[in-house]
Amino acid sequence: MLFRPFRPALLGCLLCSVPWIGGAQQPAASPSAPGKSASGGLPEVGYAELSLNQARYLGKDVRVHGRFYYMETRQPIFEMRMGPAQSVNVNVTLVPPEGQRIIQGLRNFSEVPLAITGTVKEGDPHDNPILIVASKIDIEGAATRYRIDPNEIPIVSYAQIVRFSQRYLNTIVTMEGRFDFREPNRQQFTLWRGLDSITVNFSRLGADLRTRFLNEPQFSGQSMRVTGIVRTDLARPGRYKLDAQSIEFPAPPTAAQAEAPPADGSAPKPKPMNYADVLADPAKYAGKTVLLQGSFERFTSPPFRFEMRTGWDSLEVVSEKLPRDVQEQLGELGDFSQILFTVSGTLTPYPNNPQRFFLVADELNFLPGM
Repeated sequence: MLFRPFRPALLGCLLCSVPWIGGAQQPAASPSAPGKSASGGLPEVGYAELSLNQARYLGKDVRVHGRFYYMETRQPIFEMRMGPAQSVNVNVTLVPPEGQRIIQGLRNFSEVPLAITGTVKEGDPHDNPILIVASKIDIEGAATRYRIDPNEIPIVSYAQIVRFSQRYLNTIVTMEGRFDFREPNRQQFTLWRGLDSITVNFSRLGADLRTRFLNEPQFSGQSMRVTGIVRTDLARPGRYKLDAQSIEFPAPPTAAQAEAPPADGSAPKPKPMNYADVLADPAKYAGKTVLLQGSFERFTSPPFRFEMRTGWDSLEVVSEKLPRDVQEQLGELGDFSQILFTVSGTLTPYPNNPQRFFLVADELNFLPGM
C-alpha cells in the first residue's frame, strides 16, 4: 500500500465533503451530542478529521466508513478507501471469526462498502500513518451479496491457482485431495491430488478437527475437501498455501443397487470404477486394466500426457496409444475445460512412488455434451 500524503490545498474541499468534523455543531434537530453518531454511539469520523487530528484520536474507539480495496498477503491488514487518494489501513486481528470470514471472502479491488468500528493506532509512516485496529466490521447495503455462500465457492486445483494466481490469491476456494504429510509443530499438513500438492494450515479449525489432524497417521491418504483462503507460502517462495476454514470428509459408501439388464437383451456395459478404490489398495490394481470416468484437467506434457479429474482425485493419462482422431480432439481442449469422458487403460505405478499411478489409455470416449 502506498502512502498518499494529504494536500492542504484540498482541505477546503475535504471539509465540505465530510459529513462530520470533530467539534462542529450538529443541527439543532439532532438529539445527539457533538462528535457522536445519531444513535448516541461512537464518533463517526471522516478521513480529513483523522488525518488532521490523529493525535486526538490515538487509543480511542471510532466508527469510520469506506470501501474495501486490497488485502495484504503477509499480515491481517487491508486497505480501505475513504475517498479519492484517501485511505486507512485496517487490522482485523481482533475481529470475531464471522467478520474475518466476510473480509477474507472479498475480492481485492471490489470496493465493497464497509463500516468499521475500532481503535485508532499509529500506522507505518512509510506506508499509511493511519491504522484502525478493528473490533467490528459491517458490510453496508446488500450484505448478503458478499457473505460467503458455499454454492459460490469455486472448486479448484493447485494448477489453476498457479495459472490464475491474481484471481485466487486471498480469496476463498475449495480443494479436494488426500492427506499426505503432517507437520504438527506448525499445525499444517500437505494435501495432494494427482501431480500436485499444497500446504494446508489447520490452526483455525475447531478443537476436534485439530486433534484429529495432530493424530492422523503420516501418508494416510485420507480423502477430504478443504475450504479455505489462498495465501502466499512465505516458507516456500513461489508456492501457495491454504488457510483452512472448514473440512469435510466423503460420506461412507452405500450398498450398490442391482441394475436392470438392457431392454434389448444385450450384455450390460461395464461401469466405471471409483478411483478411490484403487488408491485404497494399490497392490491389487497395479498393472491391471480399469475403466474410469472423469473430466479433462490440463496437459502435463503435450500432446500425449494430460491430467484427468476423477471424483476427489486426479491422475495422469498417457494417450499415445489412442486413435489419431481422439488425440486430435484432445489436442483441441483447453486446460481446465472439464470435458467429461470415460477412459480405459492399464494402471502403471510411477517408478519413484509405487503407491501412485498413471494410466496408459487404450480407449477414450467423450460423454454426451462434448
